[in-house]
Amino acid sequence: MKISVIIPVKNRASLLPVTLNNILAQSLKPYEVIVVDDASTDDIDGVINEFRHQVIFAKNAGKGPGAARNTGLRIATGDAIQFFDSDDLMTTNKLEEQAKLLKDKNADFVYGPWVKAINENDIWKQSDVIMQYYPLPDGAFSDLVLQGWCNITQTALFKKKFIDKVGFWREDLMTHEDFEYWFRIGKLARTYYHENKTCVIYRQHQNQITDLAVPNKDRWMDGIKAMQFIKDEINYKPTLNSLWLFKGRNALSKAQYIKNFGNVGELKIGNIEKIYLLYYKIASKVNRIKGTSWQKIHGVLKDGNENFKSYINDIV
Repeated sequence: MKISVIIPVKNRASLLPVTLNNILAQSLKPYEVIVVDDASTDDIDGVINEFRHQVIFAKNAGKGPGAARNTGLRIATGDAIQFFDSDDLMTTNKLEEQAKLLKDKNADFVYGPWVKAINENDIWKQSDVIMQYYPLPDGAFSDLVLQGWCNITQTALFKKKFIDKVGFWREDLMTHEDFEYWFRIGKLARTYYHENKTCVIYRQHQNQITDLAVPNKDRWMDGIKAMQFIKDEINYKPTLNSLWLFKGRNALSKAQYIKNFGNVGELKIGNIEKIYLLYYKIASKVNRIKGTSWQKIHGVLKDGNENFKSYINDIV
């Protein structure tokens, strides 16, 4: 299987070489690695010079991570698509394991675990539980997104023909673009498969791209916009619980934005939205006691240390 790896980058020249070496060391070599520079102002040219014979470098035709991934998609010629971030890492077996399942199961995509970790003095430390160690519960994938689930796309390997159906990423969102994209994925996905032999290390560091580039106010508004886009894309009948949870969370986001930053234009909470908001708050309290079915897919920190060590030992 020919795999195209697409990596948007902005001011990550110090971290990108580690990520590229990690990808190039995969047990199944990628067919092509496409790095799309989103107007970096650091020494990205030095990285380009170092990897010019192994990596395709391109300039972003738009602005932001969504536009950068779209630029990569227009270049990609592989049978499968691996979206990845310029500061993350993957176990060396990820592409091989997921490509095999993608083919054998004839799946639209294969997804696996990920974990937040920080490297201090060449020692990796686990920051949270291993996310998505177990598969998602039964039910419509798009309903799970409405309920609040959102994956990071780095964990998944997608069939290129499936991504062609999903379409391009939104370029009018600097953050929360993955939330909207996963909803479209969920609406179209018919066959998807989970595995936990691989893992993505979601690397934490001081210069996270969204923390620096996008002010909190704008990031919050992007979340509200993403939910509005999703609302406009609901052209099927979700479960009533999923729909009300989504509408309640949307109302809560608006209420919190107004409280923190003031009202903007048409941003207001109607009487019906207040009912959704109440439903969401009650459901959230119940779920904190009982736990939701999709929350149970994550590992437990005290039981996950050995798995974390195993994953880290398979990082190059």
